[in-house]
Amino acid sequence: MSRWIVLVHRTVTSTKTSEKLKPECVTLLTERRRADMTTDMNSVFNAENPIAPPAGDRSQTRSTRLVNAGLSVLLLIVALGAVELVSRSGLVSILLVPPPSAIFATLVNGIASGIYWEPLLNSLSAAFGGFLIAAVLGFAIGGLLASLPRLERIVFPYVVAFQSTPMIAIAPLIIIWVGFGIQSKIVVVMVVCFFPILVNTLQGLRLRDRDRQELAVALGANRWQVFRYIRLPGSMPYVFAGLHVSAIFALIGAIVAEFVGARGGLGTMMNEQRALFNVPGVFAILIILMVLGLTVNLLMKALEKRVTFWAREKN
Repeated sequence: MSRWIVLVHRTVTSTKTSEKLKPECVTLLTERRRADMTTDMNSVFNAENPIAPPAGDRSQTRSTRLVNAGLSVLLLIVALGAVELVSRSGLVSILLVPPPSAIFATLVNGIASGIYWEPLLNSLSAAFGGFLIAAVLGFAIGGLLASLPRLERIVFPYVVAFQSTPMIAIAPLIIIWVGFGIQSKIVVVMVVCFFPILVNTLQGLRLRDRDRQELAVALGANRWQVFRYIRLPGSMPYVFAGLHVSAIFALIGAIVAEFVGARGGLGTMMNEQRALFNVPGVFAILIILMVLGLTVNLLMKALEKRVTFWAREKN
C-alpha cells in the first residue's frame, strides 16, 4: 500500500509542477514518470519474492560467517602456539623473539598499572584532531575543485607532487616549524589524511546522473539544489571510502610524528622501550595499535553502512 501512495504522490506532484513548465519539459517529465511507474509496478508484481529471502539462505550465510570466524581464531591460536614453541625451544634468542605468553603478561601488567592510558589518549587526540581538520578541508577543497575544473587542472598536479613525498621526510620539518607538542602531530596527521579524502571527494562529485539532473532542472531546481539533493548524495560512497582510509592513516600519522621527535604518545613510549631493549614492551604497544586499528575500521564500516545504506540496496 505504501508503494502505491508513493506512486500516486509522485504523479500528483509532478502533474502540479508540470503545469508551470514548457511543453517539451512536460513531455520529458511524462515519459520519465511513465517509465518509473512501469518499473515500480513490475518490481511489485513480477518479483519472485518481494518480501524476504528464504530462511535457508539466511541460515547458510550465518553459518558461513561462523565458520570463517572460527577459522580465523584457529589460525591465530596455531600461529601463537608455533611462536611460543620456537621461542621456548631455544632456536632463536628469547631476547629477540619473546614468547607470546611474556608479551601478554607485559601487556596485562601495563594495563593494570595504567602506564598506557596517558600515551594512548595523547595519540588518539592527535589522530582525531588531524583527521577532523583533514576531513573538513578535503571535502571543502574537493567540492571547490569539482565545481571549477580549470582550477583543478592548475592545482591538482601540485597536490599530487606533495603527496608523493614520503611523510617520514616531511614530518621532521613539520616538528621543527610547529614544535614538539601535540600541534605538530595534528599537522602531520592532517597532511597524511588530506589526500585520500580530497581525491575521493573529487571522484564522487565528478560522477553525474544526467537524467536526474535534467529532470531536476526542468522542475525548476537551481544549481545549489542540484548539488545538495543529487550530486552530494551520489558522492557519499566515494567520500566515505576516503574517510575510511584516512581514519586508518590518522593513527599511523600520529605514531610517525612521535617516532621522529614529537613528545608524548604511544610512539614515544615505543621508542623508550626499544632503547631499553624491552622487546615484549614493544610488542605490547604494537598489539594496542593493532586493536585500535581494527576498532577504527569497524566503526567506520558501521558509520558507512548507516549513512550510505541506499547505495548498497541499489547495487
